[in-house]
Amino acid sequence: MLPSHREVAAAHLLPYFAGTEDEGWGQGTVMLDLAEGDGPAGAATGTLLACALANRDQRERAIAVEAFLAFGGRGVLPAAETGAALGRLAAAGAVTVPRAVKALTAAADAGAHAEVWAVLAAALPHALPEPGERAPAGTPDLLALATRLAEITGARGAIPAVADVASRGGSSRLVKESARLHRTVAT
Repeated sequence: MLPSHREVAAAHLLPYFAGTEDEGWGQGTVMLDLAEGDGPAGAATGTLLACALANRDQRERAIAVEAFLAFGGRGVLPAAETGAALGRLAAAGAVTVPRAVKALTAAADAGAHAEVWAVLAAALPHALPEPGERAPAGTPDLLALATRLAEITGARGAIPAVADVASRGGSSRLVKESARLHRTVAT
């Protein structure tokens, strides 16, 4: 039995679900239940959603996308919290970025352009590597999706971490995608 308050329920579940995206523990289904629940959604809900969007099981990811869309449709998507959690978990190697990119692309393709952009804008400052460090696999794809959505939504406003990576120079895809996103949002 769980509390009826969405964020309290998520906080209770977090110790059991965080780090289980490689296991079939029904993260997507739980997120869909939370999306259809009541009460505010915050950091715990965002962290669980970030994990569910990166779940190994394609079916669980698809259900997590449904939950993402339900949160967005109800106007309670914890976008900043989901993005920050996704970025931190990616940087720590705790989630697989390409899986999350697939799920977020599916959400964007379903029409959640602004919502996915908000998640990515919050994720990138945490996911991008410091000078001399390696980016998590899939980070250039995260940047490419962000650029696509910035163009669609007309998002403006430089993201300092993106500008920093773009200014490093070089020919890596990470630098090129960062420069492309920076040009898109900084103009």
